[in-house]
Amino acid sequence: METRGKLYTKAKYSPGNLHFSELCLLAEKTGFVFNRHKGSHKLYKHPDLIHPQIGKRMNFQPDEKDKSKAKRYKTEQLLKFIDYFQLIRRIAMFRYSINIVWSDTDESYVATILEFPGFSAFGSTPEKAIKEAITACELFIEDMIEVGEEIPKPVTLSLVR
Repeated sequence: METRGKLYTKAKYSPGNLHFSELCLLAEKTGFVFNRHKGSHKLYKHPDLIHPQIGKRMNFQPDEKDKSKAKRYKTEQLLKFIDYFQLIRRIAMFRYSINIVWSDTDESYVATILEFPGFSAFGSTPEKAIKEAITACELFIEDMIEVGEEIPKPVTLSLVR
């Protein structure tokens, strides 16, 4: 079974390629409760939160062309709800050490993370390189958790001394 973070990442980076069952599972893993269905429609409600534009109910329906897939705009709507209430938080508020350098070879900024040897991410600006590094590092961490590897501890000043 996929983790909430993996489902979220898949939905975020490929909203038109999410399976209908994954959309429903992501809704459930972020606090939505299945309420009822009629035909191909499934109604979910969030018991505690009301989005200013979406409300607390979400109706999901499979794509007409490929019944196994979720409709893209429904995936994007759920992501909007999740992001608005920060139902999936960035891992550990990201406390790892990021180093940014300019690469003439790649003609971009390169972000490396001290605690993850061999790790790098690229961006056209330092800010974009940092954003890409955080996203990629979260994927590394999710994978490490899934296979039972130990997650590196963030370097702190007490460890440096």
